[in-house]
Amino acid sequence: MTQEELEVYIDNARVINLVSIGKDGMPHPMPMFFGRAKDGTIEMTTYGTSQKIKNIERDPRVALLIESGDAYEELKGAVLYCKTELVRDPDRVLEFMLGRNRESAELDEETMKALTKQSQKRLLMRFHVERVVTWDHSKLGGIL
Repeated sequence: MTQEELEVYIDNARVINLVSIGKDGMPHPMPMFFGRAKDGTIEMTTYGTSQKIKNIERDPRVALLIESGDAYEELKGAVLYCKTELVRDPDRVLEFMLGRNRESAELDEETMKALTKQSQKRLLMRFHVERVVTWDHSKLGGIL
């Protein structure tokens, strides 16, 4: 994929698989909802006590996998190899959470309280891409 194709592909995806490295060296893959910051950085939140955070605190290297397609000639995907920045500021976490909710301007007081409470327990993960591998079998012209 070209850089432009990759950006469109990422922007149209709902789930990305976050693969961190467990303490035993084994991959720890988890499907996650995500967003992209204005600078293009992929971001997501998770509980500060989660296994993902423990893994990333030990080793900030992760892989992010997006894939799609039901038949061989439809297979498409990208692996983004990244270093993770952990943001522990609850205000920044809440800002991300509100940005993910497209109707944030219309949130009622109860929902805002709940999100604010959640932001105290969560961390924001920002993924700085170092290397990308992509594939798009639709470009093969039906050749297997």
